[in-house]
Amino acid sequence: MAASAIQAWASPRGARPDITIGCRPSLRPAAEDPVRIFASRSAATPPSTVRSGTRMLARSVGQFPGYSMTAFRARLLSILAGLLLACPAWADADDDLFGAVLQGDAEAVRTTLEKGASPNALGRDDVSALMLAAERGHVDIMRMLLAAGADPAATRSGGITVLMHAAASGKAEAVKLLVDARVDVNARATRNGLSALRVAAATGSVDCARVLLAAGADADEVDASGARLLFTAAGNGSVEMIDLLLEHGGDVNHRREDGYTALDAALERQRWAAAERLLARGAKLEASATGKDAALLKLLELEPVISPDALSLVQVVDLPSPELFRAVMAQDARADYVDENGNNLLMLAAQRHHVTALKALLDAGLDANARNAAGETALALAAGRSEYELMVIGIGIALGQDREKLMKLIFRPAQPSSQSAATARRLEAARLLLAAKSNPDIEDESGDTALMEATRSGDAELVEMLVKAGANTNQRNKAGFTPLLLAAQYGFRDITRTLLEARADPGVKDAEGHTPLELARAAGHEETAALLEGATARM
Repeated sequence: MAASAIQAWASPRGARPDITIGCRPSLRPAAEDPVRIFASRSAATPPSTVRSGTRMLARSVGQFPGYSMTAFRARLLSILAGLLLACPAWADADDDLFGAVLQGDAEAVRTTLEKGASPNALGRDDVSALMLAAERGHVDIMRMLLAAGADPAATRSGGITVLMHAAASGKAEAVKLLVDARVDVNARATRNGLSALRVAAATGSVDCARVLLAAGADADEVDASGARLLFTAAGNGSVEMIDLLLEHGGDVNHRREDGYTALDAALERQRWAAAERLLARGAKLEASATGKDAALLKLLELEPVISPDALSLVQVVDLPSPELFRAVMAQDARADYVDENGNNLLMLAAQRHHVTALKALLDAGLDANARNAAGETALALAAGRSEYELMVIGIGIALGQDREKLMKLIFRPAQPSSQSAATARRLEAARLLLAAKSNPDIEDESGDTALMEATRSGDAELVEMLVKAGANTNQRNKAGFTPLLLAAQYGFRDITRTLLEARADPGVKDAEGHTPLELARAAGHEETAALLEGATARM
């Protein structure tokens, strides 16, 4: 279906990498786009189905961060223009054959062939019935068409072969059927140099790749940029494909014309398992474009999937493993990076609640009590809202959300760690830093502490953890606020209870002379006010 093909291209990371390059994202002309290369299924799909799938995709594209809707519409229109034009003439005499192949109905294919349909019938862009069957992996129909005289060596516009379509299906049996028909396994597309083996590498079809390599496919082929198949496998994140290509003589440190390696491809695409395998198989940071200076920073780059409408963090992509960090650091990756705000790698990891990075960096000896230009420690940064939560807030502001609604979303209690991966990561980050002797009472330039940041985050579990670690519950910042005053103002009942149990002073007053009870009442936080009223009466 066209919608599924387009949806695969419109990934959360923006433009899908052109499989002829293998890893580095690039918007190529529609004529050279992989969506069109593998759009034979769309070429046999009625226009109404294409339009329906497109509307569904347009409604969902808003969940992808950083994706321009204007660019999306323009790109989609250029693709759809080609796809709709590529739809076959449904009034052709061979309509029934294409329809039967599309549905995978072998008996209907047999009937249409018996009625005189041509086994070499073509749709627009010279898409044959055999190509359609091959890409959909309908092996029984492929056999039927071949027996009826379909040409296994046929090509369509751009030099795309039947074998390339079969490789895209992921069905090794479909590829083997064509190999047995003695097609050229090393045929390359005229438009972009695509081969069947590169298609298999791009789609992670290891079984198809094995069949092609056994039949003599060139494991050392390069595209126009000088990228070998290993780049494609690494960008796709297929560890098994990486192993297969290396077993067939692939050079793990091969460099593209611009100095880019397969390791760069894996790191850029956040294919952490692939990067780990490449390093284990001999990839060298010094040979890569990323290099020793930026490798650890690269491992800290995580891209969240968010829902702007709900203003919530949906998930964060998988974290790199501790083994990957160890492998990178074993190659003397630079760990002394500091950004323009004085944040070192430990602070950046804490700000992102990147727990595997925190563990690796603490094990490497980074100081848990170091401070950035604003005086913040890694613990204080971990206790606050993550970069991803702040991103959600920023999206809400940009979308013009109702201010009152936005404030309620910002200052709401954090979900329990048992229900929220984001909360669980924040707790684990703080636990690691406290275990490394991070001082919870260090003040930043505003006088804020980790306990104050945890209170603002609404994280009752973290507040309890910090209190047990000895955090001062009555410390004031430069604005005159204590953790209890903050909790009362935000209406965080559970945090208020924890602080009161830890001997926080319910009679404390802010810079304007307001007590916690008065702040809670003024904000309409009745349950919190009731707690404070009882504590005040017991003074």
